[in-house]
Amino acid sequence: IAFPASLKTIGASAFKNTPLSTLTLPNAIETIKQKAFENTQISSITLPGSLTWLGYNAFSYCPNLKTVTFLPSATNTPLKLDAPVGSNSDYRYSPFYNNNESETDMDEEEIAENRARSLQSVTLNRELVKAHDEVSMGLFFLHTALTNLTIGEQVKTIGSFMFSYSGLTSVELPSNVTSVEERAFIDCKNLTTLTAYGKLHIGHSAFAGCTLQTVNLNGGVNGIERAGFAGCPLTSFYMNETTSSGAIAERAFEGSEIPALT
Repeated sequence: IAFPASLKTIGASAFKNTPLSTLTLPNAIETIKQKAFENTQISSITLPGSLTWLGYNAFSYCPNLKTVTFLPSATNTPLKLDAPVGSNSDYRYSPFYNNNESETDMDEEEIAENRARSLQSVTLNRELVKAHDEVSMGLFFLHTALTNLTIGEQVKTIGSFMFSYSGLTSVELPSNVTSVEERAFIDCKNLTTLTAYGKLHIGHSAFAGCTLQTVNLNGGVNGIERAGFAGCPLTSFYMNETTSSGAIAERAFEGSEIPALT
């Protein structure tokens, strides 16, 4: 499909259930409404910096989708995410919902099938915000094949549940990231390394249940909420004491097996 360069809006369900396999969005695009490209065959998405509104399920049920890139905004404008009123932060209204499930009780064949419909690579260089309170920030929830994550300079917050239960093995947060919200990376069973360069506020259970072994919080913390690193098999934990402030809440390191903590 050749879109006109001046196109600003793609309407609800515009290309839903079509065999569209290649998508190039014009640099003037501002709005993609709900279900616009649901159940298509696209394999890669690049969202221009001009985009200011992304509807729920815009790219859901796309079985071949492996790469998503959010380009930076020239005006540093956040991208608003939508959800239907009454959805109560249900992750199934994520723009990239894929109908995946937890792999806890799956056999090898079921795990392979689960991962086959997961994103593999995300480049995030836009601050993402809710259009209203009921929007879920769990965009990449249960994307079990997601192993490649790049965070750009416009991102300030990693939203609640954003990468929970994903396949990430390591996470590097640049200095512009100042907050990792509730359960943002909870139960990432392959996540072993976390490196951060900014002063972070770490939300409730942000990394709980991960397999984190090495944590380097080079910019320090602005508080660690309840169960922030609970259940992580830590062997090395560094937190810059000269820049850190705020409380370390109860159960922050419960069951973490950390051998020593100063």
